Amino acid sequence: MSNIESFKHHQLGTPNEATSKSIEIIDEDDDDDDVLYETGLDRIKRKCIENPFVPAGMLLTTFAILGATVGMQRGNSRMFQNMLRLRVAAQGATVIALVGGALMYRGKAVKTQ
Repeated sequence: MSNIESFKHHQLGTPNEATSKSIEIIDEDDDDDDVLYETGLDRIKRKCIENPFVPAGMLLTTFAILGATVGMQRGNSRMFQNMLRLRVAAQGATVIALVGGALMYRGKAVKTQ
């Protein structure tokens, strides 16, 4: 398939591709012209499997925010304060997981080249 035909195919796609939003994944090791498509949900699943600490940190942060809200509504200042401290710790751990995952991915990308 020539570059122009490939561009037209990518722009127009097939009817199934046009109806669902997808991301094109090109396997550089693959010699044939097959192109895989990944939906948004598939991408989220793949990213969660690649770096499971980020979703866990997000859930823990959400739990802490909800707990702080409950503590504030009940007038329990100790619970409120502890949940806010947990939120800060969870957000810090999530940022560390993001940076660690990016560095790990960058290390893998450098090794493959």
